[in-house]
Amino acid sequence: MHRNLLIYFYLVFAAMCLYAEGNSLKIVMPWHSKGWERDPTTYEIATDESGIISLVIINKQDIYAIEKKDNAIYINDENGNSKSAYIITYGADYVSRTWKTDKTTERKISIYPTGNLVYRENDLECSTNSIDSVSQKFVITTPSIFSTYNFVNNTLFQSYMRSDNVVTKRVYKIVDDTIEITTYQNQKQYNNYTYDNFDELGGKTIISGKNIHSEDRIVNVINWLICFDVASATQEVLFPVIFLKDFWTSARDWQYTASSFLSERNAMYSPGNLSKKDGIPWASTNGYGIGDKIIIDMANKPTNKLILINGFVSPERPDLFIANSRARQIKITNQDNGRSKTVPLQDTKDMQTIDISDLLPTRYTMIEIEIVSVYEGSKYKDLCIQAILPE
Repeated sequence: MHRNLLIYFYLVFAAMCLYAEGNSLKIVMPWHSKGWERDPTTYEIATDESGIISLVIINKQDIYAIEKKDNAIYINDENGNSKSAYIITYGADYVSRTWKTDKTTERKISIYPTGNLVYRENDLECSTNSIDSVSQKFVITTPSIFSTYNFVNNTLFQSYMRSDNVVTKRVYKIVDDTIEITTYQNQKQYNNYTYDNFDELGGKTIISGKNIHSEDRIVNVINWLICFDVASATQEVLFPVIFLKDFWTSARDWQYTASSFLSERNAMYSPGNLSKKDGIPWASTNGYGIGDKIIIDMANKPTNKLILINGFVSPERPDLFIANSRARQIKITNQDNGRSKTVPLQDTKDMQTIDISDLLPTRYTMIEIEIVSVYEGSKYKDLCIQAILPE
């Protein structure tokens, strides 16, 4: 009775903490194992003012209190007793997972300014130069547990043994104010996995609340490891939410591809960048970009009007708008019914509305946007378009 009362008061205090100085989110996850009937598991996660996870409550009864002390993270229960065999330590450019018993390093992640995440001890690798775009390929590999996470086009692929051995995929969608995740499992387990042999598992995972992504890359890696130690299932579903800056607002049903895009050492100007107003734009690698094509797969959610932001629009570098080329004329074609029209664009940073209702309707819409002519950049040929969004 005394212990139950203590837990009750701790839960009241914990609930207050969930909405205090940091952000918080809630995950409701179904039980996916076939042949077993269990209620969904609910995870409530809160961060402190620094962005680091400070509290996790599972099914309103199992409590994980995260303590920070001397650049180290300790995972305890409500009584201060340890609930993990590891300590997470961190510095200005690394995060380590250390055994409590002998203080040896189990794995170490070095953080690079360009965005690469690399396990120095061969455990973790990020294969791209940026982690700010939802639609570009982003891969973390953990050979120590034979697992690979690959998030691209709003879908998270999880592999074992080899990166092409895809066992599970999760498809992310924004539904009202929540993220809805549908999970699929590959039925050819441990033998010749492919990307197209999946069965949908029952139930959907729902994430609600505020984004816990941090501008501090150290914080993101710390949170990823905390999730792993507390409940590995949360680490899997929160992978893009933790590491991708604009995931919460940019993830949508639309998919973007292009006939070319510019890739530099520290940035990828991929077509996925068109799904958000902020950040770096899509940029052609084909000179002035004339003849380049952008394909927008609207799935079953077409729109009558597009919002287009022309050029490279950066509040920090306003000079990049004139320095790079902008689109002057574009040809829009509905690939489903063949209807098309040519549209003139203004040479402005402001949002431009394009009515495409005369190209619709169709049940499943693929829009092709071809660059017909450009406003030439004063310094660079590179054609840039900041965003193309539904109105």
